Amino acid sequence: MRLIRWVGLGALTLIVGSGLVVAAIVFGSLPNHRGELTVSGLTAPVVVRRDSYAVPYIEAANEADGYFALGFVHAQDRLWQLELRRRLAQGRLAELIGSWGLPSDRFMRLLRFHELAAASLDHMRPEHRRLVSAYTAGINAFLTSRRRLLPPAFWLLWHRPEPWQDADSVVFVKLMALDLAGNWQRELLRARLAGELPGAVYRQLFPYEPTPDDATLEQLARTLEDVDLDALAALIGPPAPPGHGSNAWVVDGSRTPGGRPLLANDPHLGFTNPGTWYLAGLETPELEVVGATLPGLPVFVLGRTDRIAWGMTNTGSDVQDLVVEELLGAGPTATRTPGGSAPITGHQSIIRCRFCPDEPFEARWSVNGPLVSDLVASAEALSGPGRAMALRWAVLRADDVPLDAGFAIPHARDWASFNEALRPFTNPQQNVFYASVDGDIGLVAAGAVPIRRQGDGTLPVRGWERSGGWDGFIPFGELPRRVAPIEGFLANANNALVTDDYPYLLTRRWDAPWRFQRIVDRLTLGPHDIAGFQALQTDVRSGVAAALLPALLTAAPLDARAEAWRERLARWDYQATVSSQEMTVFATWLDALPEFIYADELGADFETYGRYRPQFIEYVLKRAPSWCDDVATAAVETCTLASARALETALDRLERSLGPKGVDWQWGSQHPAVFSHDLFGLLGPFGRLSELGFPVGGDDTSVAATSYVASAEPPLFPAVHGAGYRQVIDLTAPATSQFVTPTGQVGHPASRHYRDLAVLWQAGRGVPMAPPATATAALRLQTR
Repeated sequence: MRLIRWVGLGALTLIVGSGLVVAAIVFGSLPNHRGELTVSGLTAPVVVRRDSYAVPYIEAANEADGYFALGFVHAQDRLWQLELRRRLAQGRLAELIGSWGLPSDRFMRLLRFHELAAASLDHMRPEHRRLVSAYTAGINAFLTSRRRLLPPAFWLLWHRPEPWQDADSVVFVKLMALDLAGNWQRELLRARLAGELPGAVYRQLFPYEPTPDDATLEQLARTLEDVDLDALAALIGPPAPPGHGSNAWVVDGSRTPGGRPLLANDPHLGFTNPGTWYLAGLETPELEVVGATLPGLPVFVLGRTDRIAWGMTNTGSDVQDLVVEELLGAGPTATRTPGGSAPITGHQSIIRCRFCPDEPFEARWSVNGPLVSDLVASAEALSGPGRAMALRWAVLRADDVPLDAGFAIPHARDWASFNEALRPFTNPQQNVFYASVDGDIGLVAAGAVPIRRQGDGTLPVRGWERSGGWDGFIPFGELPRRVAPIEGFLANANNALVTDDYPYLLTRRWDAPWRFQRIVDRLTLGPHDIAGFQALQTDVRSGVAAALLPALLTAAPLDARAEAWRERLARWDYQATVSSQEMTVFATWLDALPEFIYADELGADFETYGRYRPQFIEYVLKRAPSWCDDVATAAVETCTLASARALETALDRLERSLGPKGVDWQWGSQHPAVFSHDLFGLLGPFGRLSELGFPVGGDDTSVAATSYVASAEPPLFPAVHGAGYRQVIDLTAPATSQFVTPTGQVGHPASRHYRDLAVLWQAGRGVPMAPPATATAALRLQTR
């Protein structure tokens, strides 16, 4: 008995001791936002005041000290996020997580993002280069002066971060460009479909985009002969989820009670915790700015100053081409070019791997860019005998210096200086909205957009033909822009930015106009204020439901159950609220429709093309009903019959997955937004402690865009993508402007600021982001 008691006591002691150690790590690593700290690198003291949501307001004697402090608070609140994204960009994830990181590391080493970022520093304006270095010094000052433990993620991986480098910040712009780019996936999709389907069928699959004629398709088939496009497509994954974009609009003073402009913006990105964005304010004698920053970047990406406000949406221009290369020489050593040949350059490195062997890696580049075909097991199988495939992309340049624009924008005082500030803004191309206290409003689509000699960038080109090349980029002065519109407002929701008479090609693919049209319909009313703009940002009307349901409801129901839902959907106002059962039924119906419309024609290419193609379904229902005929039967099926069968299938699926109609059928139950920690979220039940989740309304075609990926198990339509930041800026009363993110400022799951902004985000509200009269916390950084 005594032995048993001693064993029990020992076990209890071990459990309690382990718990105390875990508690010490968890709570001993929380950031300290109060007090005084002496650091190296400042020229004068800096004060960082925090409001009740831990938003920092930096007061500095000069701009360099201000950006030093921004680097310090980014590291203080988001150190793990900084480290993870830096290692992603460097191609060094495998050093942390082992073989899981190897595919990403190979890809990033091939792109050479970090090398290009380091080289671009020499092309920056000297005064901006110094600000990058000041930001770097701020991050490193936190690392060397911290009095608390590293965040738990570092302890879990038993890892200590290295000192920050200037290139670690510059490369973050390229990561954002990668996140927003997707054209090369679409090129591969089109190439695969064009090679396997009759030309007439292929052309109808993209009804709102110009498609190639038969001669072009035949030439493509010869170019891609023996090429295994499936191998590369599987490697780089599917295109981004629907709704991969943003909303922005601005009205001039004629539409506001105060007589000055009002600007709204909500960029959409994947849901994570910590979130992509970080709120901050900075005040120096030269500068006063508040808004959204990206941890790792030493600039204010979105926001306002005392003179101007700005926001952005993704333009979506096609800035990537896949180039089929003909290889020459033993090795090979060169590629065939229009003028003869050009050498292949190789860049050697070692990918260090935790718990697995290190891996030598060679990044081979042709004159057109990295040979992405090298990333598959058999490059020859991918590109054909004696061929390879390169990625030509405007981001892959050493003279790419968008941070010069990032530092210059807050110093703009008027429309002319704002335009000049945007001149070095090359990547990723954005529609940059502008408003000023002088009453001006405008938009500039700033970015590096290639001028193609021939073709439209929708299909791979031949590297040995001159027609497949680029003739530089659209001159900055000829990029799309508007100022002082007669309508008194401007808006964009990733819809078509230019008309057919614009002299340059931006892209053949734009988002559907449903979000844009809803915004414009509301902007034509007025006057507008902050509350009205916030209500529009959280508008959950489904644009795709409004577009498709009238045609779908012409179908004769196959039974009483379908008839009841047909009548209910006919009365529905298309509002995808969290309590709406109609939205759940419609989304399930939309998910089932492709099986009855184009699955038979596409066969094995059905999943390649994808199930979520609402614009194609609209085209079929309104203009091409022959697609509804089942080619496997002798009878001729109509779209009304296909729609009726799809509704039956949808209702069967819902009853099978969710049981009888009830609370589980509500849209919010099947459409939750889940914000998972990028490391702890992988740890199963334990990781759920770090999750933030709640029901959300809308879909990818609502102004309150919440894109989903359909699932076979409940929740059936989880939201994976949406507004990661919202701002509404009133230049009549700038201090009342509203800003919010969906999670919190601090990336530590045990912090009370890990998720405290979520309540405001759900309610469509925000924080005013003016220096607090009484700070809840203040940190003074003293110079050593």
